[in-house]
Amino acid sequence: MIKQIEETFKIKLPQDYIKYMEENNGYTGDNYYDIWKLEDIIKRNADYKVQKFFPNLIYFGSNGGDEAYAFDKSNNMSVVSIPFIGTEADKKIIADSFSNFINK
Repeated sequence: MIKQIEETFKIKLPQDYIKYMEENNGYTGDNYYDIWKLEDIIKRNADYKVQKFFPNLIYFGSNGGDEAYAFDKSNNMSVVSIPFIGTEADKKIIADSFSNFINK
C-alpha cells in the first residue's frame, strides 16, 4: 500500500511515517488526532479533491473535527494542518517531521 500511495502522488513518504504505519496502520484516540489507515488515504484524498485544490498536499489524517493533517510536498514533507473547507492561506506548519508531529 505504501508503494501505491507513493506512485499515486508521485512522492516518497517520510521514513518515520512508514515505520509508524507498519507498526500501527493508523490511530484514532486521544490528543485530538486521527491518523487514517493506509488503505483509506488515496480515496479520502480523491473524495476531498486535495490534488485539485492543494496539489502540494497529501492528507493523511485529521483532528477529528474540521481540520486535515497533511504532508506538504513543497516544504520537505513537513506536517501541516488545513481546514477541510479552506484555502492555501489557512495552511499552518505544525511539525517539521511526522515523528515531531506524533510526539507532540
